[in-house]
Amino acid sequence: MKIAYVTQFAADDLQSWSGVVYHIRRALQDAGCEVLTIDSLREKGRIPGKLMELAYKHLAGKTFIRQRSAIMLDGFARQVEVALAGKGADFVLSPSSYPIARLKPGLPTVFWTDASFAGLVDFYPFMTRLSKRTLRDGRRSEQDTLDRCSLAIYASDWAARTALENYRIDPAKVKVVPYGANVEAGRTLSQVTSDLEKRPRARCELLFMGVEWERKGGDIALETAVELNRLGLPTRLHLVGCEPEGAVPDFVLRHGFLSKRTPEGRAKLEALLSKSHFLIVPSRAECYGIVFADASSYGLPSLGADVGGIPSAIRHGANGFLFPLAARGDTYAAQVMELMESPGKYRELALGAFAEYESRLNWRVAGGAVVELLKGL
Repeated sequence: MKIAYVTQFAADDLQSWSGVVYHIRRALQDAGCEVLTIDSLREKGRIPGKLMELAYKHLAGKTFIRQRSAIMLDGFARQVEVALAGKGADFVLSPSSYPIARLKPGLPTVFWTDASFAGLVDFYPFMTRLSKRTLRDGRRSEQDTLDRCSLAIYASDWAARTALENYRIDPAKVKVVPYGANVEAGRTLSQVTSDLEKRPRARCELLFMGVEWERKGGDIALETAVELNRLGLPTRLHLVGCEPEGAVPDFVLRHGFLSKRTPEGRAKLEALLSKSHFLIVPSRAECYGIVFADASSYGLPSLGADVGGIPSAIRHGANGFLFPLAARGDTYAAQVMELMESPGKYRELALGAFAEYESRLNWRVAGGAVVELLKGL
């Protein structure tokens, strides 16, 4: 099959959208597809759109999202149609719904993404206080895409459910295929087992990864480390991607932003994922959580909140534990203590995390599943 891969981002950028854009294209290629890349789409009306965003923010206290405006969607569609002409593609596939919302009828279109527009409204901070115009444009563009597409593939059950509950769509077109890990570890069970044996039992290493401290629940991760130390378990909290404001205890280690583009950044990430006992990211809002798949690829159990698409990345008791959104650090700490005091249970959970990675949280499995869905068309 020849697939036209359409994205407004740079498809070869490992940092773009946490690496999802890069890995989806590579997964399709590894599954045997010929991929025609149509990326880095230009934003028609970008400057007027940015001025509208500023005007709504400062004059009306509302959020205007220019990427959902009709002029920009039409601009994306016309660029894609020109790039497709005479190329002989069998399908159009995008990691977002809106770049293909206004395509003229022709080739079957598919998108594979982590959220519907309706699911994001008043869920993520940047999707709150939306202007009436953005709400109208967003709903219309999402419905246009769902009307035109042959398949709507979501990374989580939550995302699929929000689409079915908020839009007119044939349920047969809606599918769920979780994303894979965005670290190219290529690790084996023997390597994971070896790392597991090296993790100390007399202290606990917690790893927090995220660029948004508040949305990712950084304060709860810090509470957890404080409580574990209070309970008598020496604990360090490693922060990657962001830093809290103000002073933090000595047991909090700041690593800053680590880029997957550089060998040094990748090596540091690999060391932290290999040597930590738990990944703790108690997000307040999350569409999926690629970082949980990353952790599983290293046999690193995850601790997260039962919100959004996280339950499709963390299976409770299999590769980590889910907690109610209202749970605070003492609840997370109690679970950590139970596992650290039971080495056999911890080992079983860690190996279970790697098994989850091998069976479903990797791009080989994910890409193969999507290609099989395309064949079914």
